[in-house]
Amino acid sequence: MKDSKLLKKMGISIQDSGIKVEKNKYYLVNLNADPYLNELLVYYLKDYTVVGAKSDGSGTEPDIQLSGLGIQPEHCIITIEESGLFLEPLANARACVNGYQVFQKTQLRHGDRIVWGNHHYFRVNCPRSISTSEPQTPAQNIDYNFARDELMSNELSNDPIQAAIARLEKQHEEDKQVALEKQRIEYERQFQQLRNMVSPSTPYSPYPYDPLRVGLSKTAPCTPTTQMKVERWAHETDDMFRRSIGQLKEDILRANSLVKEASFLAEEMGRQTKFSVTLQIPPANLSPNRRKGAFVSEPAILVKRNNSSQVWSMEKLENKIIDMRELYEDLKSRGETYDETKGADPFFESQENHNLIGVANIFLESLFHEVSLDYHTPIISQQGEVAGRLQVELSRVAGSFPQDRICEAASDSSSDYSHEEEDQGSSQVTVRVHIKQASGLPISLAHFVFCQYSFWNHPEPIVVPAVTETHGLKQPTTVKFDHTWDFTINLSEEFIEHCAEGALSVEVWGNRSAGFSKYKPGWEVEQQLATARSLLDRWSELTRKIELWVEIQELNDQGEYAAVEVAMKNDMLTGECTS
Repeated sequence: MKDSKLLKKMGISIQDSGIKVEKNKYYLVNLNADPYLNELLVYYLKDYTVVGAKSDGSGTEPDIQLSGLGIQPEHCIITIEESGLFLEPLANARACVNGYQVFQKTQLRHGDRIVWGNHHYFRVNCPRSISTSEPQTPAQNIDYNFARDELMSNELSNDPIQAAIARLEKQHEEDKQVALEKQRIEYERQFQQLRNMVSPSTPYSPYPYDPLRVGLSKTAPCTPTTQMKVERWAHETDDMFRRSIGQLKEDILRANSLVKEASFLAEEMGRQTKFSVTLQIPPANLSPNRRKGAFVSEPAILVKRNNSSQVWSMEKLENKIIDMRELYEDLKSRGETYDETKGADPFFESQENHNLIGVANIFLESLFHEVSLDYHTPIISQQGEVAGRLQVELSRVAGSFPQDRICEAASDSSSDYSHEEEDQGSSQVTVRVHIKQASGLPISLAHFVFCQYSFWNHPEPIVVPAVTETHGLKQPTTVKFDHTWDFTINLSEEFIEHCAEGALSVEVWGNRSAGFSKYKPGWEVEQQLATARSLLDRWSELTRKIELWVEIQELNDQGEYAAVEVAMKNDMLTGECTS
């Protein structure tokens, strides 16, 4: 009974049989991402309703009490007047109506979506304003996802990523129209050829061969069957594009929603960290062995603090946000401020992490031939740019492929060449992979470089460390390797097809030293060399700056190493390092 009175005081109507909605009153319905919590609460509105955070006992309690990030003690006022329902946000209060932030008194209509703070979503119900002359609630289900996507779409209307997607959709439509026009012209040409073949002026074929049969061997004529195949292929391609770009848009909206919350939490806790959405290519999509049809890019989170930056996946940010929320609620309940010396920082990773420089793809078609492929393969970064070259030698040292598959890999002119004793080939082949060096790497990531790759059905990824003795100042972006591995593989149709179309994908990883950034003026050696006027000036003006960080870590209660505060004592003598 006491809880019911309290809920009624807060404007929430709940009865034993569930939520009772009185049709002659204005009310709000909550929208939640959890289906079990969605539309669970009904907030009846009075003539003058105050929305805000729960008071600490010293002030007046608001009529609708909300908690969480971005909710002010007095957030906004909702009034019922003769002309309708109105919402008026108060100072420093974030209130959005139908996806747009409002700053002054705004009229509300039936079905409008309200967002208060960071994650409080509601739908407005104005039964008394509904009449036969007014439009009813749209047929589209106005749920949490609809309100969230509406808000994100409006906030991202000028986002460069959205503009790029719009250009991509436009280019797809233009390419489709060009392809359809080319297909129409080809159909008309083939149809005219068929008409000429069967015309009365040509009762017999003037050629010593059947032109129709020759045409079939080259390009199939326009028939209902071929036309249906082309149309089906075009429809499947267009449908795949639509589904892929739709999924990409949904992922971008979800990523921006996460970024918005992380930015709010960082601002509330005084963490100088900026979150934004970017696009990058996953390592799996940098390989030609990837699944065809889907987009190669996916949303990622760019995290910046001072002059340092990191790139997180959406899954990583989702896990980090859970820690951010818990930390925020814990500090708020205790009335404390954030202390970076206590515990881990969920907003930025201070530890040095591996960074993917890029992926080098060595195509396996050369294994069909008795040659050794020694090639400086481009290393493609997750931004689609060349980030260096990896020298890899690939060769078949034992065994042979079936001769018919070798002929398929060769030119059409050699397709009639065969030997009976080589038709079956051998049952096994031995492939040698020799990784020699990586050159032209980004100077900011050319630290502790290593490679990683998987070959066919090898159970574990193979990690290739660099030869540390070869790191020198003359070539700081070149790393030497000394890795040779022989793989003996049973020949199967799947492996032969993989060699004909696939590639060996080698990931190249590096480490960015903590605090290293190319944005610090005067730190980049390449920048200094570029501005030098002559060879003598290069040596006289070139400087090297070294900064050293020392961090002492201890095991915490969770069994993880965390940084501890070091107190300096004046009576403690220290040594001095000279060089």
